[in-house]
Amino acid sequence: MPRALLLALFLPLSCYQPGYTGPYACKPETAVEDCPDGWQCVTERCMPPGDAGVTQDLAFVPPDLTSPPDAQGRPACIQGGLLVQLLQLGEVWACDGTFAPGNYESLCDGNSGYHVCGQSSRDGALLPSLLCDQIAGFYVVRADITVVHEIVDMKYFGHCGLPSPEEKHTVLGCGTAPFTVKLDGEGCLGLNTALLCPAGGDWSCSSRLGLMDVAHQGGSGGTLCCKNKK
Repeated sequence: MPRALLLALFLPLSCYQPGYTGPYACKPETAVEDCPDGWQCVTERCMPPGDAGVTQDLAFVPPDLTSPPDAQGRPACIQGGLLVQLLQLGEVWACDGTFAPGNYESLCDGNSGYHVCGQSSRDGALLPSLLCDQIAGFYVVRADITVVHEIVDMKYFGHCGLPSPEEKHTVLGCGTAPFTVKLDGEGCLGLNTALLCPAGGDWSCSSRLGLMDVAHQGGSGGTLCCKNKK
């Protein structure tokens, strides 16, 4: 084969540079895993080397809130939603919509590889850095949680696991909405927001079943849906 032809074949390969399409959220202690090589974790956002923003006090700016499709051209959410976390390990979407009692999984597009956050053991790496205080509405995850109300301190403490028969059920999630409380202590799956049952307003759940009969009738809120990168 002529040398000129060989050069024509290999030159395009040598020029290829994969692009970084962020923004990626990150945590300083896991920046090596969260950000591309050479990038820095600044105020929970990956920043490129030499970027002027590295020296500024920048708050995390969420991605576009218009629910763009994923790489396969399919939406993550059946009824619409927004992308709230994008890491090298995967994605988290706040999927809006109504659902019948216990049918919270229906808001995630399973055909595109999305599932209710908490369903996979790998989801625990995606959830701790979520900025739940900046998300309007409450979004359910799939996890058993026990919440104890300390009357003296007026605080709620939560941890993973089913409550005892004498304790009321609660629903773990992310976001801000009526009937939700901020949990002290370890929380569960890196999350520290819970919906108290029985709930009212746009939400309903019983103190006896919690997640098993939680329902959403309207307004902001729905289900957190995750997709893990292979």
